[in-house]
Amino acid sequence: MLITEETSVAVRIKRFRESIAPDLYSLSDFLPWTDIERQLETSRDDIRLLQTLIDQSHGSNEELHSALLNRHSILRIIRELLSATPEAVGFVDGRELPDRVPSHANDVLRLSGLLADLGIWRILAPGTSVEALARIALIATDSRRRRIRRTSAIQDRVRKLVESSIKDASDRTATPLRLFRAMESPPGARSAEFVVGLDELPLVAIATVFQAQSGGRQQRDLSLTYPSLQARLDSIPMSLFLIADGRGIAETPDRVLTSLFESMAACMSVREAESGVLADALTDAVERRGLRKAASAPLTKIIESTLESRPEVMAEALPGSTDSGRFALADYLQQKSDLALQLSALGDSLRWQRPEEVAKGNQITSRFDPTMALQLFSDLMDPSGVLGDTRSVNSLRYRSLLLPPDTILPNKLLAVATAFPPNLQVMYKVSQLALQETPEPHIVALLVPDAFGLGATARQAVPPTLASTITVLPATKLRDLARRRESPRDGFVKEMLEQSDLTKVSPFVLSSVTPERMFFGREAEEAILVSTLATNSVAILGGRRIGKTSLMRHVHRALEDAGFLAFFGDCQTVRDWSGFASLAERRWNAQLPHEFQPEYVFDLIEKLNDSSGRKIVLLLDEVDQLLDWDELQRETEVSEAFFKACRTISQEGHAQFVFSGERVIARKLWDPHSPHWNFCRPLPLRQLTRDAATQLLLSPISSLQIQVPEKDTFGQTSWEITSGHPQIVQFLGDKLIRLLNERRGDERTRLLVDDIRRISQSFEYREHYLETYWGQATQLERILSLFTALEPSSPADLDEALLSRGVTASESDIAMGMRMLEMYGILSQTESGYQLHAEWFPEALQSFGGAQETLDRLFRDL
Repeated sequence: MLITEETSVAVRIKRFRESIAPDLYSLSDFLPWTDIERQLETSRDDIRLLQTLIDQSHGSNEELHSALLNRHSILRIIRELLSATPEAVGFVDGRELPDRVPSHANDVLRLSGLLADLGIWRILAPGTSVEALARIALIATDSRRRRIRRTSAIQDRVRKLVESSIKDASDRTATPLRLFRAMESPPGARSAEFVVGLDELPLVAIATVFQAQSGGRQQRDLSLTYPSLQARLDSIPMSLFLIADGRGIAETPDRVLTSLFESMAACMSVREAESGVLADALTDAVERRGLRKAASAPLTKIIESTLESRPEVMAEALPGSTDSGRFALADYLQQKSDLALQLSALGDSLRWQRPEEVAKGNQITSRFDPTMALQLFSDLMDPSGVLGDTRSVNSLRYRSLLLPPDTILPNKLLAVATAFPPNLQVMYKVSQLALQETPEPHIVALLVPDAFGLGATARQAVPPTLASTITVLPATKLRDLARRRESPRDGFVKEMLEQSDLTKVSPFVLSSVTPERMFFGREAEEAILVSTLATNSVAILGGRRIGKTSLMRHVHRALEDAGFLAFFGDCQTVRDWSGFASLAERRWNAQLPHEFQPEYVFDLIEKLNDSSGRKIVLLLDEVDQLLDWDELQRETEVSEAFFKACRTISQEGHAQFVFSGERVIARKLWDPHSPHWNFCRPLPLRQLTRDAATQLLLSPISSLQIQVPEKDTFGQTSWEITSGHPQIVQFLGDKLIRLLNERRGDERTRLLVDDIRRISQSFEYREHYLETYWGQATQLERILSLFTALEPSSPADLDEALLSRGVTASESDIAMGMRMLEMYGILSQTESGYQLHAEWFPEALQSFGGAQETLDRLFRDL
């Protein structure tokens, strides 16, 4: 039914009430039996063990203690039966119900006593069915997630409904309606869930409300919140549609619904919307907009021509009444939402936000002046960032611009202007200037008259052999930077994206320290480091390319800002004390004898002390080789004298240390017989969180003005094929940039999920994934990871699997191997053993014949 002014409000409310559902649960939302039965099946062995426990021993603490020791996973079932929270639970007597079984037998004995005191034998009484109790416990636990599932299902249902209604209305009116992204929506409409528009023009805001019960707050929303939102949208102008449902809506008094229906453009239940009412309302909105737009077309032309020559247009200067002029200005502002225009507070004038820059842009468009073009570009990029005066060389005028920190653009940018054609000779001169004036990646803006604007062929005009990135800006393009709403810097980056060889400006860093602009997701580790260094030293442990050096350099700056006296040393090439002494002299201007004695470490700290009272911190990156030397050298009677001296210095509070390394330092920190055990706090550095990994990928892409329409799915897919490893995320980002680089300039503004999938299917990506994760893993460790990839395993299972292949490994070798694989982020510990943490491992192995064939090959090599 088409909703029109003539439709009686009372009739609409009656139909509305009749269509309201009491709630919007589906049967599977309320009780997901499939998931519950699947969870029961995975716990089948634990349930049988508990059933045997109560059937045979009738509730014995000793038997429970023995069961917990032999099968850790039964604690999860017991915690569910006690309705315990997911994390550990503490009690006033000092005891704790842990989230996993302790490693020491005495602690397990105390745990079984606590469970008895909590009443586990009241629950597991003789004759009880453990499976039935476990099923009820799972239902109780799942009830906490019901509302979330229902809300998610409703949101998905409404989104599909809105999308289908948009398509229906588009087909009826032959008008390409679309959903706006959040950033495209007018500020006044962003409290609505959806904004539907025509081209760049927002047309309708759609809000949703689902109320399970009625009350004062609910009625206030219906009588005040949504009518107020419609009033704000009237000034744009936009219509507000409200989709409302649920028992609380059905119980709303008539007077509230009457007020709501009279103030809304359209109000409907979910069932009404799905029956076609939403599509009818959208169709009506399009037709009304078409009539209004046709009437305002002459005024639009007048406004447009006025703004071409003047900085401002007044409503009173337009034909007709002042009110109609104000409406025309507001309507023009909405039509031209991409332009940097500003409506006055009273709505009676419309002006450019950058009037002086627009005026200069108009001048150089009609008559190009290189000096004025340089000044305009400088003002647009950053008015305070000019380095020196404008200079000349041959036919070129140029100046250097100092820019604030940016994800893509360097801090120094070269702007060059010429009134001569930008031919090959000019391009080479400009590139030579860039190499002299700017650091890498040598980015240049070349400003030229419109007569020499290269348009779509600009990219082909720049020789690919140039070491610099030249972006050609004809006068009209330069003027557009001043006229557009997006920041001029973003506009320049977008133009650079269309013209450039993107491999020269890719923000992703593959083989060096991550710069500040790309440093994401290590806030927790940084906080632990800075807080620990007040009293103790720290050892950062992690696999190759995980970001140890980047974190060390970032923390170095943070420590200096926090008042520490911090010294960073890269020990990758330091093999012994002599090399360390050279490093201290080169980096810290501290001269030390090249023949080692333990007291020289104390001398170093004394030389670094500047008497300011600030605490000294030495950050020694990649110390594995130095540790090896310290263990083997016999020049003193004390073994491992260098690091024992560091330990004494740390414990006496003269200075603290931050070490980073991989295998050697990890082995020493895990060995209770090593002097490094209990020396400093281990800080494992593993993969980024999902949010941080997504930010690491999407932020640089967004800064290149590249759109990602399916951000959630894009982020989810990238997480699946990287598991958050920062170097692999950057490798993926660089591959995406290179993929865009193969496309035409006008096709380089969007990345889709299919682009990620295409890269992930390549042999190169899969090989890089495996090489990065396996890193320096030994052959035994690779075999252990493959066994685990085929089936989650305990150390005992792995020992048996190795023996079945005729390979003998000690229990300590297997345990150390598993800890190393956990450090690399390949595996993670569970209550019953280990499982894959890098979940895409089996898929990556498909390019090498799969996990089983790779395992067989490793055994053949062994």
